[in-house]
Amino acid sequence: MARRALYGPDGEVIDVEALRREEGGATTMGVRQVQPEHPSYGLSPEGLASILRTSESTDPQRFFALCADIEEREMHYRSVLGTRKAAVAQLEISVEPAAVPGGVRQADFVREFVERPEFVLALVDALDALGKGISWSEIVWDVSEGQFQPRKLALRDPRWFRFAQHDLATGLLLDANGQPQPLKPYKWVTHQPKLLSGIPIRNGLTRAAAYGWMFKNFSLKSWLIFLEVYGHPLRLGRYPQNATAAEKRTLLRAVSELGSDAAAIVPQTMNIEFIDAPTGNGGGSPFKDMAEYFDLQASKLVLGQTGTTDAVAGGSRGLGAVQNTVREDIERMDALQLAATVNRDIARPMVDLNFGPQKRYPTVRIGRPEQKDVKLILDNIEKLVDRGVRVEEAQVLDLLGLEEPAEGAVLLRPRPVSVAKPGEQPGGASSSEGDRADGPADDDVPTAEPDEPDTVAAAQDADRRDWADLTVDQLIADGAWLPDTDELERELAACASVEEAEKVLAAHLDKLGIEKLAELIGQARFMARGTAITER
Repeated sequence: MARRALYGPDGEVIDVEALRREEGGATTMGVRQVQPEHPSYGLSPEGLASILRTSESTDPQRFFALCADIEEREMHYRSVLGTRKAAVAQLEISVEPAAVPGGVRQADFVREFVERPEFVLALVDALDALGKGISWSEIVWDVSEGQFQPRKLALRDPRWFRFAQHDLATGLLLDANGQPQPLKPYKWVTHQPKLLSGIPIRNGLTRAAAYGWMFKNFSLKSWLIFLEVYGHPLRLGRYPQNATAAEKRTLLRAVSELGSDAAAIVPQTMNIEFIDAPTGNGGGSPFKDMAEYFDLQASKLVLGQTGTTDAVAGGSRGLGAVQNTVREDIERMDALQLAATVNRDIARPMVDLNFGPQKRYPTVRIGRPEQKDVKLILDNIEKLVDRGVRVEEAQVLDLLGLEEPAEGAVLLRPRPVSVAKPGEQPGGASSSEGDRADGPADDDVPTAEPDEPDTVAAAQDADRRDWADLTVDQLIADGAWLPDTDELERELAACASVEEAEKVLAAHLDKLGIEKLAELIGQARFMARGTAITER
């Protein structure tokens, strides 16, 4: 049966066959070349301003090349930007089904893909947009098993793209002849983080860091020049007034060679004087301070804080310990925006191509799991239950993130509770030894089996029970006096009035033999009191 035509977001019919082919790879003869550009080499402030202005039009090629240069060469910026990408890419990924027929099956289909290890690498590629403002990854589809599955998500060089004249947020791919072409539906993952309102090219962090990188680079170059001569004495050459130009050149060459070779010759009529240079502690301090200042600004720009990247020994360790690597609100916003891109450009196409268009789609979520104070939850539940509030066990398990025990699973059991013996207080100590610091050994104390609820309940209430209670429990356990409650319940249920119920109760009391029970209780109390006197 022929597949029904599928329409993309633009209303055009999707070319299913084109989804299987790569359309945005490098070309050997066309304009999409893999050779990098390096506009940062020898760049002046005027040149940087020109690149930034040009990027705001339809051709951001040199700007994207500059971003790659800065991210490669600037060590601190590269470190903090990589930290921000890694923090988001390693967050937990979950897929929630939509409330539609077949929603669970669709969610499972998407989940199978996003849980692959290589999907994390694809997220890192998409997060290249944090620095450049936008990133494009091509989806190469696999249909070998009769289903549309993304075979790979290939990051494409942003230099191969242009922007539409009417909309600077719409990317166009350069074809082999250098002509910009619209991106095909369901073929591209376009991530545009909303870091700054406006056109995407101005969103990137590298744009804000560019001038800081340039001024820091100038400072480092000056610092290196300074270090080449720092501490060396000044070599001063003196020549006579009637010296010729050739003699002056000879003297200059001799002074220079003294700095590198420590050897030189000069005419007898000339001399060289050495003047010691000052070597104070603050020689390179201005250059270092300037470089550290721009590092601090880069940390604030990318991570939202400086405590975990620029802490100095003995000064900011405590401050760094209380700050996250990436500020939580920044990490959470990055994760929300990345999840929106995944839902729009990956989850929805997967569902449309395999199950057809839907009213609602599975939702991919990226973020940290909710942190719960388990101790606080358990303490409050215990208090509520003690006060008679009914709490469902399944809800408590869900709240704690636990699952229902499987059939036949080995279960944890409550810790055995000590049961007091005659002559002992609860906990194992005898009535005459209750104030001792050391009680009897645990082996001497009988314990209740955890799977006997009546015995456990009696042990837990032992501090509120006297010897009469314990004796009655023992009599019932021995079967000396055990009423037939089932028969009594049946007769009471058949009564039509209170008077009839009173007669039924009186008849049962006669059958139970109250005199015999009283006699047994009296004997038990006598024996218990005698035991207590003997132990004292």
